[in-house]
Amino acid sequence: MNNFIWFTKKYLRPHWPKLLLAFVLGILVSIVPVASVQLIKPTLDGVFVGKSVGTLKFVSLAVIVLYFLSGLSRYFHFTMQRGIGELSLMHLRNDLYSHMIRLPFSTTSKHHSGSMFTRVINDGQKIPEGVMLSFDLIREPITFIGFIVTAMMASWKLTIMILIVAPFVVFVIAKVGATVKRYTQRNLEQYGTLGSILNETFNGLRIIKAFSIEVMMKAKFLDINRTLYKVIFKTYKVEEISTPLVEFIGSLITALVIYVGGLWVINGSITQGEFMTVIVTLGLAQGPIKKINNSNLKLQASIAAIARIRDILNMPIEKMTSGIQLEGVKDSIKFNNVSFTYPDGEEEALNNISFHIKKGEVVALVGSSGSGKTTIASLLPRFYDPSKGNIEIDNKNIKDFSIRSLREHIAIVTQDTFLFNDTVSSNILAGRRTASKEDVEKAIELSYSKDFISRLPEGSNTILGERGLRLSGGEKQRLTIARAIIRNAPILILDEATSSLDSESEIAVQNALKTLMQNRTTLVIAHRLSTIKNANRIIVLEKGRVVQEGTHDELIRSEGAYKKFYQKQYGELN
Repeated sequence: MNNFIWFTKKYLRPHWPKLLLAFVLGILVSIVPVASVQLIKPTLDGVFVGKSVGTLKFVSLAVIVLYFLSGLSRYFHFTMQRGIGELSLMHLRNDLYSHMIRLPFSTTSKHHSGSMFTRVINDGQKIPEGVMLSFDLIREPITFIGFIVTAMMASWKLTIMILIVAPFVVFVIAKVGATVKRYTQRNLEQYGTLGSILNETFNGLRIIKAFSIEVMMKAKFLDINRTLYKVIFKTYKVEEISTPLVEFIGSLITALVIYVGGLWVINGSITQGEFMTVIVTLGLAQGPIKKINNSNLKLQASIAAIARIRDILNMPIEKMTSGIQLEGVKDSIKFNNVSFTYPDGEEEALNNISFHIKKGEVVALVGSSGSGKTTIASLLPRFYDPSKGNIEIDNKNIKDFSIRSLREHIAIVTQDTFLFNDTVSSNILAGRRTASKEDVEKAIELSYSKDFISRLPEGSNTILGERGLRLSGGEKQRLTIARAIIRNAPILILDEATSSLDSESEIAVQNALKTLMQNRTTLVIAHRLSTIKNANRIIVLEKGRVVQEGTHDELIRSEGAYKKFYQKQYGELN
């Protein structure tokens, strides 16, 4: 219930004037059925028994007025109610996305992207209906109480019998609601798992087809989908059993009232009008009870969804602006006894790493897969923080700088050539949103992208499609390099920056990178040793440790890991 109160305070309270008006209109909607019941006794006793034409006219006019007011109130009540619900969901999604995009990489890497996606879309969609139906938990009890008061006025003895059995109905509603909440939580978790496998499928479709693992992926999907069906079906069974239970208890009450009330009419203890008022009121009172039950079920599902969303909103975000401003690299970047273990990892990815990069130097990292090269590149922009040791820029710990200013001074080109489903220009401008059109054209030229962009249907205004599917691997890589060029940052991280290029493209881009790296402090990671031979220094890594350091010529002359690595790639030295 705390999660519901939190949602109400944060997302509903700002709309309290509309909520108050919707509440008042809801009261009017509740009053009309109660007022209409009040017409039963004068109709039976005054019209059918007393033969009063005046009473007949009054009752007829009253019916018209009551239901006109009811229809008008109901329309505005429910449209305002739904509007407030969807508006609150819009604000919640805005906050959720803003929060998720500022989560540390170390946090998001522990969660499946599909699961996070379903929390934004699927979980959020359950909230407005449940929260807005909570109005029923206010409106319908008022209607129910009105019916009870009307019945009491007609015959308090018969009404007491109704109230004796009523607690059983409350017990059923509460018990079923708690069960639905529990099943809904499992339901939403399964939706998250299903979202994850769909995300894997569409992002990895090329690999799935290349390795012919469609059958395996289908089996995995069917298993998860079957589990989801079972959870949803159990939820439906619990929801649906509540209505027959409530109706059965209501039928017991009705049968008791008909029998006892009928005897009292026969012996003259109550009039026919009083008896019929209680009977009709009892029948109408079952409507609010059913709505209360249904609204409670939807509310419990909403509370479960709010709890999952709030779990994300409670995750600590990166404090982007906290700290001093970085103003370029004046001296050097130093890794001082840095060790690192990935979240939930068992072994250290880096073990007591120390090295430095002087301003304007090009330092290359070499090693087999898993040696720690990309981990080092992830620590410098603070995607992760070291488990031990520290990283310094100009003798200041990078934790002292604001994350935003640190990252604004770093341009990154990775082997993962990620492009947005947007235009060529927008993808390049992601490097620096304030860049001019001339800057974009220059970046295109320096990255040797001009030829293939000119062949696109709308040139640099062409929409690339999801993950740049309209381009070849080499073309996508060159656009990511253009994005790094336009950033004009003093620090460059090139993580397998030429891995997707053919030989001709690689030569062109290598020339562009040479120009780009001038007067910039550059960290290069590459499996192709041809891309790092001209680095000022080469650092050789094995299992997270520095095992060699020097220039290409120095390392080739000495017996060690670099020479073996080189010979493995190019054969024996001449």
